[in-house]
Amino acid sequence: MVILNHGRLYTVNGARYNGEQIPGELDGWDALDLDPNSLTEQTYDLMSQRSNTLYHTYPPVIGAVDRQTDYAIGDGLYFRSTPDHETLGISVEEARDWGRRFQHLLNYEFTRLNFYQKMNTLFSGALSAGDALLYFVRDENGFDIIEYPGFTIDSTAEFDAPDSGGDSVHLGILHDAYYRRKGFVDRYGNIVYFRDENGRRNVVQYFVKKQPRQLRGWPLAYSVISLAKADSRHWGATLDTAILEGLFFGQTITENPGAAREALDDIVRGNTKNPVKRALESLGNLRRITPGNMVNFRTGGKMEFFDKKTPSATFGMFKEKILDFIGMATGTPPEVIASKYSTAFTAHKGAANDFQKSYMRKRYGFIDAVCYPAMREVAVNMIIDGVIEAPGFFDSDLWQRAYLSGIWLGPVPGYINPLQEISARAKAVENGFENRADAMFNITGADYEDAIREWHRQEALFAGTPEEQRAEALITELEKKNENQL
Repeated sequence: MVILNHGRLYTVNGARYNGEQIPGELDGWDALDLDPNSLTEQTYDLMSQRSNTLYHTYPPVIGAVDRQTDYAIGDGLYFRSTPDHETLGISVEEARDWGRRFQHLLNYEFTRLNFYQKMNTLFSGALSAGDALLYFVRDENGFDIIEYPGFTIDSTAEFDAPDSGGDSVHLGILHDAYYRRKGFVDRYGNIVYFRDENGRRNVVQYFVKKQPRQLRGWPLAYSVISLAKADSRHWGATLDTAILEGLFFGQTITENPGAAREALDDIVRGNTKNPVKRALESLGNLRRITPGNMVNFRTGGKMEFFDKKTPSATFGMFKEKILDFIGMATGTPPEVIASKYSTAFTAHKGAANDFQKSYMRKRYGFIDAVCYPAMREVAVNMIIDGVIEAPGFFDSDLWQRAYLSGIWLGPVPGYINPLQEISARAKAVENGFENRADAMFNITGADYEDAIREWHRQEALFAGTPEEQRAEALITELEKKNENQL
């Protein structure tokens, strides 16, 4: 490849191309490591602390993390059980009855453990600091689920685990040669295994995975740390300028500046009697400068006011661009971060659709990493305690997943045009594109069978007394007979 630069020809060997258009133009540019675990191995704690600080102090990051959490998790994900009757070898009715019972029991247990709220804090904690931990505690007080920050993991721990068959610790995570995570090293130097010798969960590590073989989570704000700091400096400089303009807002103009200069020269040379009095007469009524005072340095001078117009006319546009960049980096549309939407339906809906793809991907990852293990541990306790029967549950992981099959439903996203969007959903149900239960939950957040049961009860309650209902039925029957006779 031949490049012409200022009349000189350069030949670039394609086999050694390093991204430069002109050889040497990228000299001194340090590139990041391709290994996601080596990228921040020396600075993981610092990066997490800075990102977490931004979450507590910088509004755009607060908005991005909170909106992702509110839309993906909200008050907690609700499980609707649909056991796989074909794999279990039972009838549809048996699977339905077992699923309904388990679903109610699971809801009661999650409520007792306050797990719905803990879902929210785990998700938010992982986005703001990188990781979050969920401990399963079994002691004399019974079974409990406790959330911990990811900072519990000692990210500086790096060593080959002794007598482990090739396992090693990197960024505080114990893993095998294939980077399959087995546990972690805590701040006290203890190795905490994710599973015990019986295969039951001890702890779950949750983070948003972005790269293959990634061991630790990157905070949502890690890519905008520098940008946010620069924005903070700009705000500070703008505020300082505005304060200065409030203190020093004008100057005096005199038609004979030489007279003041001559008076000062006389004072300096000592040619004037009583120099202080002479200075005051020449320079005007000088007073101690304090905030809010107007100082006139020359008697009879004319005042000229300054008007720098801080902030400038481009200040708002600059801040909007910063918000756009933060939205790109965090997968959160700027409209969502600022809760400031366009009045155009298509623009509003487009932003909502883009955001849905971002938070739904994180929700599915959270379900696999956190919700299913928590549900499994609760189910194991129920079966062992005899609260519910599940023949074959402990035979294999396949059977467990068949019993625990179902969907996790999150918060209702809301509607921009309720009549139009609900009508479209009803049309989808009518044509079999969506089942009634999912549509009911996504519209109202209610369970379909419970809601329909209550609906029928209220319809019967408000339809009139039993006597009135029988009389109405008799009248309807008589009208039909008359129509047939005619």
